[in-house]
Amino acid sequence: MSGELIDIKKNVFEKYTIPNGLTAGMYIMRIRYNNGKSRRYKLLVK
Repeated sequence: MSGELIDIKKNVFEKYTIPNGLTAGMYIMRIRYNNGKSRRYKLLVK
């Protein structure tokens, strides 16, 4: 199963291999950076 990490501008940001246990669908992923900022991405799992 693979997923696509989509940023706010709807660009495919990165391809992901999804760990077992996630079903297909849309997830919101928050990524925290070392400088304290966080950004939300949509993870589309097929």
